[in-house]
Amino acid sequence: MKRILWLSGIALGLWLGIYLWPHVDSSKEEQIQWPNLVSLNINRIIFKDFSLLNQTGKWKVRVKEQDFPANKEEVESLLRFISQNKPKRVLDKINSDKWSQFGLNKDNSLVIEAEEKQIQLILGGENPSQDGVYALSNILPNTLLLLPFDYEQELKKNPKDFYQLAVFPFTDEDLKKVQIEKKGQPYLVLKKGEKEDFQFLYPEEYKKEKVNSSEATSLFFNLATLKAQDLLYVDPKKLSPPLYTYTLELKNLTSFSLQIYSYQDSNYLLKLDKNPWYYLLDQAGLNGINKKPFLLKDRHFLNFAQEDVKRIELASPEKSLDIVYKDREKVWKVVGSGEEFSGASLYLWELQDLEYLDIISKLPSDLSVVLSLTLKNKMNKDLVDVEFFSTKDEDKFWVKIAEDRYYLVQTDLVKNLTSKLKEN
Repeated sequence: MKRILWLSGIALGLWLGIYLWPHVDSSKEEQIQWPNLVSLNINRIIFKDFSLLNQTGKWKVRVKEQDFPANKEEVESLLRFISQNKPKRVLDKINSDKWSQFGLNKDNSLVIEAEEKQIQLILGGENPSQDGVYALSNILPNTLLLLPFDYEQELKKNPKDFYQLAVFPFTDEDLKKVQIEKKGQPYLVLKKGEKEDFQFLYPEEYKKEKVNSSEATSLFFNLATLKAQDLLYVDPKKLSPPLYTYTLELKNLTSFSLQIYSYQDSNYLLKLDKNPWYYLLDQAGLNGINKKPFLLKDRHFLNFAQEDVKRIELASPEKSLDIVYKDREKVWKVVGSGEEFSGASLYLWELQDLEYLDIISKLPSDLSVVLSLTLKNKMNKDLVDVEFFSTKDEDKFWVKIAEDRYYLVQTDLVKNLTSKLKEN
């Protein structure tokens, strides 16, 4: 008898679970007309704490009555997502007194206002199998829906997810001239020519200096692709005078003027003249667009053609080594042993790519040579003859190429060549 009662209880529980759990209405799944939002004329998208406004084709993010530029691609991505992800299942009719059973809350809603219609979504909790979230929509009123799980992340987005954090609307190819003032004083003027070459227009003493094309290209690229960490409204009265003022001129003669201010927590604010909001930059963002004139100079000082080098003579206080290039075998070999010397081409490239950090005419007497290096051509004529002198820093050396000319460099070349000497 007990067994019969026990089985009857299980059967009753299963029946109640099936009866009370939301049912799938397959007929309504077929009938539901899920909107193609991309084809509608959307005016506004309303989240709980902010909204997206379409103002004559330009999207804005409105937060507490303050407007920020929106990334149109992010807005369109949201509209495509909703259009392409219709309900997975249409469940039972539901009254508002049962909303809480499915985690439904008006605070977790999205309203899309179009000229043609208004669409509302209210999200609830996950279903037991965790393959979707419960939802309501005025598309099918008073009916419980099961939407794809990704809806939860889409409706949790914050204003920053939609901000247009890219500062400028141009590319580095469009940029022609960069002019920088530091604390109100001229600091740098750099111009790009028709052949993508660069020229100093300021400082005056740099006008005849050759520009480091790689560094200048990096500066122009970093400016054109600059992205902020955030967008803010700030009371200008609370800011100190600008650290830097930039004037950027494009090839089409359009210009942009901006100021950079120090801000909280080692951050910076960038303000374009025409915009009421500020762009928040971190230290890395500022460093990318704020190169010292000295670093923009071409500071290479060893000039030779690698293909002309046929012999390399290396010497440290402990050991010396000569290597020669074998044209037929296309390898470098150690004189005497005939062993192959790997990496010589890379070392030559590193030598040629050395850039000085400072120049002096007289070296302190307590510094000693740690490595000497001579490059010769096929006629055994010297192409380059240099000596590396030690400093207090392990990776910095003074390089001598003439009696009254010493260049400070930072490099691993000396350490690597010294190790190769020991190996051979």
